Amino acid sequence: MLIIFLLFALGWTIGGMVAAFTLVPIGIILFFGIPMTKKLTASGVLQKDNPIQKRYYISLLLLTVIYAAVLIATYFWLSNVFTGFLFGTGMALVFSLGKLGANPNNVSDYMETNKRYFTEKPTDAEL
Repeated sequence: MLIIFLLFALGWTIGGMVAAFTLVPIGIILFFGIPMTKKLTASGVLQKDNPIQKRYYISLLLLTVIYAAVLIATYFWLSNVFTGFLFGTGMALVFSLGKLGANPNNVSDYMETNKRYFTEKPTDAEL
């Protein structure tokens, strides 16, 4: 019984960490990064030919492939921890729901990362 619990805890830890480093950034890109880029480009605050969206799509692809590879590897090679892996993934997603929108951390990271593509400093209303 102790071994079963330890394997579940191991899977939970692996699933939570992998989801935190792959699925949470995917959510931030989908629910904040891409919409913000479209909004700021349409309002003229960002350069029209900026590579921000293209980089987001590349990140989405890479992060999805990484998560899928770990998920498949866990399923086939560590099947004893797979249930814990799924549980850890779910818990990471639930606890990260507040990080997905336009919160101060996401806005400041976006501004700092993409500052070279701004034509002017956006106002708070534009953000």
